Parts: sequence; C-alpha cells; structure tokens
Amino acid sequence: MIKQATYKIDVSKILDLMAEKNISRSRFADELEVNDRTIRNWINLGKEVQYHNLIKMGDVLKVDCTELLYDACYRTSLLKNIKKIFIEDILEQSKKDLPYQLELSIDQTFDFIKPFFNQAISQRKKGYSWTTKSIYKVFEDLDQAMLIHGQEGSGKTTLILQLMGTLLAEARQNYDAPVPVVFYLPSWSIEKDLIENWLVTELNQVYEVPRDISQDLLENGKILPILEDLDRIPLDILSTLKNTPFAHQ
Repeated sequence: MIKQATYKIDVSKILDLMAEKNISRSRFADELEVNDRTIRNWINLGKEVQYHNLIKMGDVLKVDCTELLYDACYRTSLLKNIKKIFIEDILEQSKKDLPYQLELSIDQTFDFIKPFFNQAISQRKKGYSWTTKSIYKVFEDLDQAMLIHGQEGSGKTTLILQLMGTLLAEARQNYDAPVPVVFYLPSWSIEKDLIENWLVTELNQVYEVPRDISQDLLENGKILPILEDLDRIPLDILSTLKNTPFAHQ
C-alpha cells in the first residue's frame, strides 16, 4: 500500500478483533508501544493513525493492515458485487453471444470528444489489429483514459467487461489500485447534476456505499469510473463535462 501520513481506521472492526483475540486496551497499548491517551484518541475520538502504527496494529491483530481501514469493508463488498454482476453474469453471457475475437484499431476521436479524451479506440472484425496487445495494455498505453466506440452490437460492452476483469483482479491484489465501477450516463443526463455529485449519488444508491465513503473514494482516486452509454447524452449536456475536474482525469 502507498504510504500516507495518516489513515482513518475502522474502530468497530478493531474492537471486534481485540475481543475475539482477548486483547485488552492496556495490552493493545503495550503491544503498539503507545500510551493509554493515544489509544483513547484512536478508539474513542476517531483520530487518524500514523502509517507505522497501522502496520503494528495489523501485526498485533494478525490481519492485513488494510482490513483495518475505514473504507475496507465497503471496498471489499464493492469488488465482490461488481465481479458477480459484470464479470460472472454479464461477461460470460456476452462471450457466448459474441464468439469471435474482437480486434482493436486506433481511430481519430470526434471533435466534440477531444476536450475529454486523448484518443478513441474502435473495435472492428476487420482492419488494423493490435494483435499483441490486450485491451488492458491499450488502456495503460493511453494513460487510463480512452473512449470505446463502434456500431451497435460490435462488442463495445464485451470489450469494457474484459478490461474490467483485469482491473478487478488488480484491485483485489493491490489495495492502492482503483476499483473499476460502471456508471450509466443516461441517469446523469436526466438529473442534470454536477457529474462529481452524481457519481457520489450513484455509488450510494446503486452500490450501497455510504455517501461520505463514496466521496472519499472518488476524491482519493480509489474509484475508476467506467461511463456507459456516452452516445445517449445530448451534446449540450455533455459539454458541461469540460468544466469539471473529472473530465480531465
């Protein structure tokens, strides 16, 4: 995990582990080499924990220290839900419906998209093929910002889901890797809200992540938004993306 100055911990998780392992507060303080006041600050007042103390907590409680972070349970739940819905259910069915191998080619993006994306990827059955590169490698080559476009039924969603499968595997292995989350843009166009606020709302209402944690995950780059159905957004609404920080990620 990337070293930060301090971390917000899941107090309930820590207390449960302490009870499970029969570790008193005084013993916990001794093991961590801190005083009782520091323990009170963490447990009772919810103050953040320094990196080296978080590592020690994991050692004392015999768990991966990332499991003690405030957003850990929601991140884990999010990973499981997305894998179940988009990979195990939708992608597997999509593979049956689209048996041929998708090929990739670089294409110029449309003028109205240029402010938001550096390049566009289109997939075709014939044409120039990046035969030595997976969609994940293409995604990395384009600095994790790209547009996938093509005719209806050409396999855009399948390609996105293939990318998500790799990104999910990476996120499960590396706590610092962002979780790929699908957001359906037409619901935003109806709401006409600032897109960063809409993303928080979607994480909360669709994926059942509390708003404060959703806000934190997005602001700290822990969510990789995958925006579906861009072509269904009116251009006048799409143009408002230029004024949001999200548009330039």
